[in-house]
Amino acid sequence: MSKQQKLLLFCAVLHLLHILVVNSISGINAYNLIYRQAASGHFKEAIDKVLSSDACRLYGLVSGTAYGYGFFAPHVASQYMSSFRYFNAEGKLLRQDQLPAEASMEGLQRYAIWLDQFQRYLHERAEENASARFYRRYLEASIRNLMKHLLAQADQASSLHCTIYLHEPPALIEAGKSARAAKIYEHCLIK
Repeated sequence: MSKQQKLLLFCAVLHLLHILVVNSISGINAYNLIYRQAASGHFKEAIDKVLSSDACRLYGLVSGTAYGYGFFAPHVASQYMSSFRYFNAEGKLLRQDQLPAEASMEGLQRYAIWLDQFQRYLHERAEENASARFYRRYLEASIRNLMKHLLAQADQASSLHCTIYLHEPPALIEAGKSARAAKIYEHCLIK
């Protein structure tokens, strides 16, 4: 085996190890988030510290391995739902929608992908580093922009309340029970 082949094999093993570690930690975090269990341990903290290093974050971003693989892989993304409640000036509920009204099929697909951004929000909502604060500002600005557009289309509405929910499937021991919706974000906009 030549030096080039050994180097290539070494890089491939490192790449596969990175994928395995990122997705294992992602799966553990998702499980702990859904079932409200606190994850702890020196091993997990050490791996989180290594994965949050600048070199690993950059490699994960460039290679695409820093994120889960979505629906068709072991890391199935959480489902997010929304609720838009329109109120008149007296505070009476005019209507309630789960999706932006009058959106095209392509628009609804973009909206569903946009809702998936709350996965990161769940992990970073209590953090006070610059990146987490910037991301929360981005989400708030994008929700405010969407709500301004929706409120402008609703003639009789004077305020709009948007709530984002996380779909929580029941635990295996609760077989037969229906899923719950946990409120994770709420925003109100007044005309």
